[in-house]
Amino acid sequence: MEIAINLGSIALDGIEGIKQLCARANTGNYDSFQFPVDTFYKVPAGKTLLITELCYYSNATSIILRIGYGDSSVSDSGSAPTNNKDVIEWLPCAEAYKPYKTNINIYIPELKYPYCRSNNGAIGVSIRGVEL
Repeated sequence: MEIAINLGSIALDGIEGIKQLCARANTGNYDSFQFPVDTFYKVPAGKTLLITELCYYSNATSIILRIGYGDSSVSDSGSAPTNNKDVIEWLPCAEAYKPYKTNINIYIPELKYPYCRSNNGAIGVSIRGVEL
């Protein structure tokens, strides 16, 4: 049996390599994506993570959500990951506590830990993507 899956902006023939990761950061903090809970996700050697879906909510409306990656993991910390690089900056929430979803293409290189960061208010983020 063949499985066809639409994952944001790409279509796949099966589920191999699909990742769904979660993070939650308080105001000004960085939080590395995890799966399962309390296990930080690191892109495997020889792979690139293509993030194709971004789901999020916040307790504030005037936040800026940043998605990026670094050489180390962090857990809702004011300290940035080692060699951190913001990949995208997003002003996502028009209404507090309302869930939002968007399709997006963000590439995270091998051996990096993807993270989220909020400048104003707590934010919960779930990403879906595939290891290429």
